[in-house]
Amino acid sequence: MARQKAQRRELILSAARDLITERGYREVTMRAIAERCGVSIPTLYNLCGDRQALLFEAVSSHLSGVLLDTSVVSTKRGHEKVVAITEAISAEMCRMPEYHRTMMGVLAGSDSAHELSAGLSRLLAAEFEHALDEMKASGHLAPWADPGPLARSVAGQVVIVSAEWASGTLPDSRLRAAMVFGVSLVLLGVAEGKAAAALRRHAKACQAAALPDPAPSVPDEAARTA
Repeated sequence: MARQKAQRRELILSAARDLITERGYREVTMRAIAERCGVSIPTLYNLCGDRQALLFEAVSSHLSGVLLDTSVVSTKRGHEKVVAITEAISAEMCRMPEYHRTMMGVLAGSDSAHELSAGLSRLLAAEFEHALDEMKASGHLAPWADPGPLARSVAGQVVIVSAEWASGTLPDSRLRAAMVFGVSLVLLGVAEGKAAAALRRHAKACQAAALPDPAPSVPDEAARTA
């Protein structure tokens, strides 16, 4: 029974994510989710709570799946984990671009999604904070640096680059480089030892791809009339 309940919950959450992509966060109703899943509205409330709780779980569980991927958590530590998490996020955004662009638009422009935005930011910052704690424990973070505020700054950088990508000004092909470049720069101010050297390498390798293309030059009047 527990397994069936878990499977039904995941079906509901997947349907909610699909509807967010198709209709936008504000237009997704409990009735629409119930119809998509073929279950009753009372069943939705029993399994997932109210609309706000259901939609938050739908989005946050997807993000958690990316952040807690075993290839990220089990094999990386400290600054390597920070970079791995960043790369995993950029890869997932490019894998499901319409869903993530829709969500970025919701988070940026809807008062109704404020709690969702804050919750996702906390979730992302918490994962970065674990990695920064590891950096500090291994002596790769300046003694004065507090992993908590620093993790929020790193998460904020990821959000900034994500918003640029969602707006269409940053192509998929440059998303990873832009994210890793930005995160590396944030950490370089407090990283020490091998971590600082590795982050400099990341920043240097990603810098060219992270920068926008130069604006096309406009020929002057003399050149146009020549």
